[in-house]
Amino acid sequence: MGCHGDAGVALGRVRLFALAFWIALAGLTPTGLLLAATVALTCVAAPGDGRPRWLCAATGLGFAVVGALPWLTASALGSLTSQTAANGLGVSAFAPRAETGLGTLASLASLGGVWNGDAVPDSRTTLFAVASAAVLLAVVAVGLPAALRRATAVPLLVLAAVSVLVPAGLATGPGLHVLTAVVDAVPGLGVLRDGQKWVALAVPGYTVCGAGAVVTLARWWRPAVAGLVCCVALVLALPDLAWGVWGRVTPVHYPSGWAAVAAAINREPADVAVLPAGTMRRFSWSGPAPVLDPLPRWVRADVLTTGDLVISGVTVPGDGVHAREVQELLLRGADPSALARAGVGWVVVESDSAGDMGSAARTLDRLTPTYRDTELALYRVGGQADGVAVAGLRATMLAHWVWLCLLLAGAAGMAGCWVRRHLTRG
Repeated sequence: MGCHGDAGVALGRVRLFALAFWIALAGLTPTGLLLAATVALTCVAAPGDGRPRWLCAATGLGFAVVGALPWLTASALGSLTSQTAANGLGVSAFAPRAETGLGTLASLASLGGVWNGDAVPDSRTTLFAVASAAVLLAVVAVGLPAALRRATAVPLLVLAAVSVLVPAGLATGPGLHVLTAVVDAVPGLGVLRDGQKWVALAVPGYTVCGAGAVVTLARWWRPAVAGLVCCVALVLALPDLAWGVWGRVTPVHYPSGWAAVAAAINREPADVAVLPAGTMRRFSWSGPAPVLDPLPRWVRADVLTTGDLVISGVTVPGDGVHAREVQELLLRGADPSALARAGVGWVVVESDSAGDMGSAARTLDRLTPTYRDTELALYRVGGQADGVAVAGLRATMLAHWVWLCLLLAGAAGMAGCWVRRHLTRG
């Protein structure tokens, strides 16, 4: 629908600011940015009055590039290496997984299919998954005819179909070979390996179909009743989400030693090596579920992590080449001077979590603990990593500042338009 006069200008302005803000906010993660940019560029194909489509596409793409500057800068200043064997293992390990009673295609179409079985709600591990998928897809199917009658919704519906069919195709034998070749050729596209998450692009189209289902059912029921029925059906289709997965999602409290270790490292930041080997932890105080090592979120120093991930007994190597070299030194029980030459300033032993310690005790016996309790130990090695190039640091800071300016400008612009509109009405 076209807009005219001051009202049209104001509406266009607030939409521009909203586009800038939401794309910048999505830029907190590479995947989030790619999802937001894809939806924004898809919407450019919607028919209607207004700005030229090329200008809309250029604006959305420009905002996306600015939102991606921190990630693009880090990639340009870093070293992307192609690890063919690792890429092949990763593509297979992260491929979408068929859930109970459903094939891969039906799992993806019902917004499931996540590769990590431990992250799947209990109801999706039983034949209830079939009923859950049937309810969701029934709501989508009922609303699809009404949605198709809205020309502006068609691009989102096409995107929904593509976001289901393409990951399903890439999960087949030939699809896995194609994706492996792509990731080998362009290592930065490794983000495409986790195929199931791209089904999130179907959500806008599904949402439109959900609204269309209410319109369709309103022929027989009152609109409020039709909306309530659809909402209740979708909630009942995934009951595990109630009350934080039946109360299993609860906060935990870190032992006091974590604050003490973090304070010591933050007083003299330097690269930190961690034991046991690996990136996953299972602490006595955090429950039975494995978690990522939280130490990098506690300290200002770089924590050397390999990024390796063990899936069904198969280790998918990460890109932490230097971290892997340091880990091998520790597991061999190397002299602390070798760690210092490798730039290691600290060693943290998270003894409350099981894992491979190798012969690290030989190394630790030659170091004096700075802090130790029953769960954590901190050792000072004294090494210093090579300093970051000034030009690289400036480029990184500039990229983050530009991204932040886009985020703040979008938020301020939306707020200003909202205030101006209400003052004008008053």
